[in-house]
This record gives sequence, structure tokens and C-alpha cells, in this order.
Amino acid sequence: MDTPDVIWEAVGLRKLSLVSYDEFLDAIGVCRDDLPWWRKLLPFQGCIRSELLSAVTINTYNQEVARMNGLSGLVSFVPTKGSLFSVEGGNYRLVESALNQARATRRQKCIGRSEYEQRVRHIAREVTAVIGDLDTGMEVFSGEESQGNYDLVILAAPLQHCNIDFYITSHLDGAVLQPMHLGAIKEEEGEGEEFKNMREHISSVLPSSAERSYMQVITTVLSNATLQETYFNITSAKIPRSIYFSDKGKELENVFTITHLTSDGNFKVFSQTELSAVDVIRMFGSSANVEHVKVWGGRNGGATPDFDGGGDASAPAPFLLYDGGKMTEGHGFGPALYYANAMESAVAAVEISAIGAKAIAKLCAARLELIDPHRSALGGDEL
Repeated sequence: MDTPDVIWEAVGLRKLSLVSYDEFLDAIGVCRDDLPWWRKLLPFQGCIRSELLSAVTINTYNQEVARMNGLSGLVSFVPTKGSLFSVEGGNYRLVESALNQARATRRQKCIGRSEYEQRVRHIAREVTAVIGDLDTGMEVFSGEESQGNYDLVILAAPLQHCNIDFYITSHLDGAVLQPMHLGAIKEEEGEGEEFKNMREHISSVLPSSAERSYMQVITTVLSNATLQETYFNITSAKIPRSIYFSDKGKELENVFTITHLTSDGNFKVFSQTELSAVDVIRMFGSSANVEHVKVWGGRNGGATPDFDGGGDASAPAPFLLYDGGKMTEGHGFGPALYYANAMESAVAAVEISAIGAKAIAKLCAARLELIDPHRSALGGDEL
């Protein structure tokens, strides 16, 4: 299981990630913008692709149909059917819960060990650099302060937006650092003494998905708000729970989703840029209060990847970004860097990230020989 493509292939979804959503809709006969002449003569006729489907993909990923691949286009419809859930207190509590479960499992499995051996540490620092060394492992830095040496490091953030520098020490001089070669390794050809050591003559090969931009989304929460019936041309008896905007609507209003959270006037809005005071009054009345604004974008990327229409743009980075074992005779040993966000190349969602995290956990366990990936008892596992 080198890349997410293996998982998508196993569940029959890989082909969907390689075609654009437009191509998939063409294949199943969904009309484009041009309606047949006879439908234009009928009342209440519209184009499902440019009106409904576009509004759904924009609500989920802030991208029109043409930017989506087939798999992400279908996943964008998940919120339209069935029960929806949210994490009380915010998604950050998922990490808190994972740490608590790890600590409980560690204590359960390490009975009789010292308190030091049982502990699972949470180091609340911003990581700025990771340095790989064949002898000392992966050293993690926050600024100039070392946070320790590790056998394995897992990157759980988009590579292009994590703001982390990755280096390895030179085999000639440990004080000299050189870029860590990430992704597939391409060995340069050459002869002579200078080409005997592979470490000095390799280059990184990463797909475009490891370099693409992410889509900016601004979340605004309002209280004491009243949806303005005149502005939206609706009546109080027909105010919906949510309003999705099509591509044309987003262009005109800057807003692409409005959700009525509670009956006492709490609303959530997704927009491309921050709402002005005029926007708030025009849509929600003069009594509306802005309670919270969250910018998903800027220096740290955005909310979701720009899928760029599928095809080569959906090709994933490998789960194993750097394998120190390839620099030694004993392949598979040595420091390693794993990449959980490789799963986001074709589709992005919390549930998809969880699948990526589980795959990484099993790959790490197999590398450390904690599990046998070929054991028959694992044959029925979903990964």
C-alpha cells in the first residue's frame, strides 16, 4: 500500500478520481447549460448541472463543477442525504480525543512498565524543521529548539502549506545539511567515485497535488439575525434551512452558503472574502451581530484542495515521503517520514483523513515490526 490509489482501486473508486466531474456527468447523461429547444418552452425548466450540482460542489469545496474530479463531486453530495454530525466544541477535539485514547491504550498494553514508558507526550510547539540522520533518526525542531529525536515522523498537514523545512545530514559531514528528497526517488546516472554514494545524487519526484493551492473560505457566525425576505425574494413561510448559491450567485453576492442554525436568529455564512457591514445589514438586518469570523486561507493554505478537474491533478503523493532505509544496505530500516494528507489528492473530508491516518498507522506498525502485514488474520480488514 504505497499510495492512496491502492485504496481507491480496492473499493472501485480510482477511475472516478481520474476523470473530471464534467466528464462523469456527461457519461451519465446530465445536461450541460444548453437546454433542448423544446424544454425552453416548458415552465420551471433549468439546468441541473449549472444550478443544483454546481451549488452543491461550491457549498462543499468552493469550486464549480468544472474544477472537480468525479470522486470529489460525488462526495460533495454526502451532506444532502441522511443524518449529519458535528463535533461538539469543534474539530480540534478529535486530536484531543485521539491523544486520550492513545494514553488509555498505552496504559492498558504496558502493564508493569514504568510511568515513563507508559506515557504518551503531547508537545504543543510549532514545528519549523525536521532533520533526518541515519544514526540519530529524525530530529524535530521548533525554531532553534530541538523537540527530540524520533524513529518515524508523520506529517498530518498539506506539504505545501505546513511551513516546515525538511533536511538530511550529509554523509561526508554531519554538520552540513542538504534538502530531504521527498516522494519517489530518481537516481541520477553517472560513473566514477563521486557517484558511488547514492545519497548525494538523487532528486525528489512529487506529483502536482503536493504543490497545488487550497481554496480560501471565510466562515462568519451571526446572532440576532433575520434573513431579509425582500432581498432574497422569499416569504417568511418559505425560509429554508440552508441556501446554496450557484456559480453566478457566488460571483454576484460573494457568498455561497447561508445556514440557519437556530430559531433565535443564529446563522452561519460561507463566503470568498470577509463580509462588510453593508453586506450583513443587507442580508440579515441592522440588528444582526457578527459573533465570529474564521479565515481558512492565507499563509496556511485554505479549506480544501483545488482539484483542478481531476486527471493528473489527482495523482497522490506516496504515504512514505522519505525512507532513510533506502540509504542503507538494510532496506526498510532507518528514519522515515510519512504523509497522512496524501489522501487529500482526490477528495477531502474529515472521514477521508481518518482513512489516511489509519493507513499510516498500519504502515508505521509494519515498519516497526509490531504487526505482520501478510498475516492471514488481517485479510478481512478494510485496509
